[in-house]
Amino acid sequence: MAKNSKKKKKIHGQKEIMTNINSKHLPFKEIKKIINMKGRDLLWRYTLKALPKIYNMPCQQFGEDETSEHIFFNCKAHIKNTQEIFNYTLTKCGHTTHTWNVKILNHLQIALIANLIAIIFEKIWYKRNKLIHDEKKIIIHRQQKIKNQIKATARRIK
Repeated sequence: MAKNSKKKKKIHGQKEIMTNINSKHLPFKEIKKIINMKGRDLLWRYTLKALPKIYNMPCQQFGEDETSEHIFFNCKAHIKNTQEIFNYTLTKCGHTTHTWNVKILNHLQIALIANLIAIIFEKIWYKRNKLIHDEKKIIIHRQQKIKNQIKATARRIK
């Protein structure tokens, strides 16, 4: 390295990735088996603790703390259906069933399970975002109606 060349400074997230790159908990090799790109990216972000979400925001359906683990593994809004779909698919494909919880990520070396998890992650994330953004649209619509009513009332008063 030349004297004048500067070493690029890594930001916090990059430092964390570099520190954990050899960690057994991050599925770098296994994640390549996933065909569903959105699900793969979500699973990748989940393992790196880098999901694009608002921190300290409550769950849209139950008001519990919305941690990444809550979103994908503990939210009562989908846990029963997710478990049923997951095990139904595994059974139909000749695999043994598993409990839908964070430990399922230990089975990413099996391509079917890795892809199934990715698809489920994508569907859960889509549903969560739809709830959040639809609620915002409703709030904005209500605010606009209130503004219009205030303007109309102000015109009548003048």
